[in-house]
Amino acid sequence: MATPSLDNKRDTIKHEILNQHNRTNDTLYKQNLSFALRYIIEGIKNNSDTMIIEYFRWMLDNMRHRGYDIEIIKQMFESLQTRFKAYFGKTLLEKISFETITQTLSLSDMKNDDDAHPHKPYLRALLDKNKHQAHDIVHQYFNDGMPIDEIYTTIIQPALYDIGHLWQTGEINVADEHLATVISQYVLTTLYPFIFATENHQYKAVGTSIGNERHEIGIRMIMDMFEYYGWNTQYLGANTPKNSFIKFIKDYQPDLVALSLTLSIHFSDLKDTIQQIKADPSLNHVKVIIGGQPFKHNKKLIEQSGADAYAKDIKEALKVGEQLVKK
Repeated sequence: MATPSLDNKRDTIKHEILNQHNRTNDTLYKQNLSFALRYIIEGIKNNSDTMIIEYFRWMLDNMRHRGYDIEIIKQMFESLQTRFKAYFGKTLLEKISFETITQTLSLSDMKNDDDAHPHKPYLRALLDKNKHQAHDIVHQYFNDGMPIDEIYTTIIQPALYDIGHLWQTGEINVADEHLATVISQYVLTTLYPFIFATENHQYKAVGTSIGNERHEIGIRMIMDMFEYYGWNTQYLGANTPKNSFIKFIKDYQPDLVALSLTLSIHFSDLKDTIQQIKADPSLNHVKVIIGGQPFKHNKKLIEQSGADAYAKDIKEALKVGEQLVKK
């Protein structure tokens, strides 16, 4: 009898655990269990215990700040271990202890609480849902001589990181988080007359966000800065179908492709996209650079991706991108 595939048993395992713990009507529990299964499967496929541990550490914070006892989360994790062992034998999940998860550094521990940091006034405007104030703060920094790339990296980007932490800890809801992103997208567009005023040179870059989710403002900011520093850029947003993306870059023939990964459950999609680029003779000259949260604490994924380089932030992306195309 053939061993059932990981993906094929996902729904079965989910329903078994919901029934076992009487959580069939618990929306938040069901959502987190669904994502936990996807992270476990992706982690097993890519032999990455870090991918699994970091998701459960995030889930631990998320659910505890919404009133769930740690024991409930521990029961979920141990039930998942039991079922994966029953269906698939020994897997990577069996090697992870719940204590390892609880002892892992939480992303919320990395939050910048320094009220003197220059991004704090902008963050307060986002939390006040005041797009006009957010606009005025950014443009005041600009009028005072702050370069646009510094506005991106020291004002807008850290404020959005803090917004993410506030959502994770239950201090704001998902609508507040979405609005903060939309306001920031609006503020970015008001800087475009200055960004697109720069002269372009011969290098071309294409950027997109991998996976069927909407976290794409990070790659948008990176492509803005490539444009600002003289590249001809095409930004495709998020959730671009893989085949359409490959066809686009074959037609456009860029020097550089920048791929952003927000959720590591889409890592296999990123890896497959890079493999298709590298396998196409017409794209032999194209260099691929990657970035995103999953790579910051999981360097093994960078090696597995097949990309030419990784950049941890906007400034590094610009530096590494130029180095790659000049080789």
